[in-house]
Amino acid sequence: MKRWLILGGLIGVVVATLVIWREAQRGASVQREGGAAVEREKTGRGDPAAAVRDVERDYSYAVRVVGSLVLLGRGAELVVVDVTDVASPVEIAALEMPDTVRDIAFAEGLAYVAAGSGGLRIVDLSVPRSPVARGHLVFDDGANGVDVADGRVYVAARSRGLRVVDITDPSNPREIAGIQTPDEAVDVVVRGEYAYVAAWYESMRIIDISDPSAPKEVTFARFDVFENGAAWSVAVSGDRALVAIPEIGLRIADISDPAEVDTLETYRKVSAPAAVAASDALWYVADQHGGLRILDLTDPESPIEIGGLMLPGRTMAVDLAAGHAYIAAREAGLRIVDVSQPYNPVEVSYLDRTDAIIDLAAAGDRLYAVGEQNGVTVFRAASALQRTGHIPGRTRRVTAQGSRLYLAEGDRGVRVLDASDPDQPREIARLETPGEARSVAAVEDLLVVADGDRGLRVIDASQPERLREIGAYEVDRSDGSEANVMDLLRTPVAAWDVVVNGHDAYVAVDDGIVVIDLSEPSRPKEVGRLAAPQRVYRLALAGDHLFAACDDGVRIIGLAQRERPQELAYLKTTTFATALALTDGRLYISDLNGNITVVDVSNPRSPRKISERKLAGRVLALVSSRERLFLAAAHEGVKVVELLKGH
Repeated sequence: MKRWLILGGLIGVVVATLVIWREAQRGASVQREGGAAVEREKTGRGDPAAAVRDVERDYSYAVRVVGSLVLLGRGAELVVVDVTDVASPVEIAALEMPDTVRDIAFAEGLAYVAAGSGGLRIVDLSVPRSPVARGHLVFDDGANGVDVADGRVYVAARSRGLRVVDITDPSNPREIAGIQTPDEAVDVVVRGEYAYVAAWYESMRIIDISDPSAPKEVTFARFDVFENGAAWSVAVSGDRALVAIPEIGLRIADISDPAEVDTLETYRKVSAPAAVAASDALWYVADQHGGLRILDLTDPESPIEIGGLMLPGRTMAVDLAAGHAYIAAREAGLRIVDVSQPYNPVEVSYLDRTDAIIDLAAAGDRLYAVGEQNGVTVFRAASALQRTGHIPGRTRRVTAQGSRLYLAEGDRGVRVLDASDPDQPREIARLETPGEARSVAAVEDLLVVADGDRGLRVIDASQPERLREIGAYEVDRSDGSEANVMDLLRTPVAAWDVVVNGHDAYVAVDDGIVVIDLSEPSRPKEVGRLAAPQRVYRLALAGDHLFAACDDGVRIIGLAQRERPQELAYLKTTTFATALALTDGRLYISDLNGNITVVDVSNPRSPRKISERKLAGRVLALVSSRERLFLAAAHEGVKVVELLKGH
């Protein structure tokens, strides 16, 4: 009997395990599908795999400053950027490379590009606006790092070690020597008669190149065998070399005698260093997860971090010139940081083609465009959009009202800015909310925030410099049910958007619309509700009618009785409705496939579709202003559509 009980127990465990495994697989499948949808949304293109490749193609891994120019590797392009005005970098040229640009060196009007499997590419930049490919040399395993000195180019050629190339004739580069490294050569810096090579898991190798035709290794930077990590890059200044090892940190070496290198210190307080640049005793670290980090190495055995700045994207490479750091930030393009005060570095501008525009707001002749990575860009909406300002941050939604801008910044809460000078908005205050701020509405002295799964938050803004939360309403499910111990997978109802009319707030939530009475702001209370079969994502209000963008289309809701909001009409969209704009009795609807549908809603009970047209790969937000419709078209940027009268 006991044996049967044991067997029965084992069978039960196996069955339970199989059930859990099946559910896990089902969940994993859903997650992967969701991930693919996110990638498609981010890229604004069709097939998710192809879309990801398209974005990858624009990643930046290399940067070099040459006078008033910056040479940037952007995917498989060498990009020439004019930074005469560092606050307004201008792309003036781009030259296609055969593979991803990994490193750039420059001498006497020529750029030497390590272009992955495309090897060494030589580009004539004597006319910066018209770069010309001169010569190239391919290596068996590609080119990952490059430096130039005394008429020769030194290439870190991965499994082929260090290769020496004669460039007497730039149109016909010729390999004259090479030396194998014990692991892949991924970066090289030349100083005097020595080349310092980052050799992956074999540390930094020091190569004597006094005779370029016969390079020979003289020593290497030793390290504790129990702290092995891959050397990604090397930087040299004076008698110091720093090796960036993402798994460990930075190794600081004394190279005053290149034949007897002494490892002085391993600095571990960086999360994933990729590259380093030096200026006197200050070293500027491109930390993939920590942005720009600035170290004082006056005492190399006791480095002191004196400044730092988080940046969008992954910080992959850095170069210095005239009090500024120029950073290749992988998916966030070129970032320019003022480091004239190294204790307080400030980002002054950027150039990024990969960012996705996710929201828009208009005020007067200014358009505020929210980038997924880059905060808010200010444009003058003239005949063509002209960039006039920038607000750093990680903003999700922007609301423009009078001379104020209200920014919803997810888990960072909300920010209020004075936009009296629309091109240089000034932060007045910020307040962290308990959830994820997704939308902000302002009325009188209140801010009302749709705060994700923490519902609605009411903030006193009577003293704009001192925001404080005074009330909250956390949304229950429309069926009135509550989660219990057995309902472990249930998620709270999330608030996505909010609009306010007088003392009434209308909140878009996962399962409908909730009407909240704000007449007593410290005690907001629900007075009405309308259930919806799909998530309600965005709202637009016109008089006593509410327009709701849902996952399955658009609902037009009558508000004659706020306690009983009534659905008057439903408009189906081909996929998720993402945004709404109202002007002159016309409702403009965008969906996730980039379609714009125009509907006559002069009679809200009987809306009439006028037209539908695909205008982008994705449209995530709309705003109408001055007879034009502006589209937040994800990675396609901002698109402008002229609104013809009667259409």
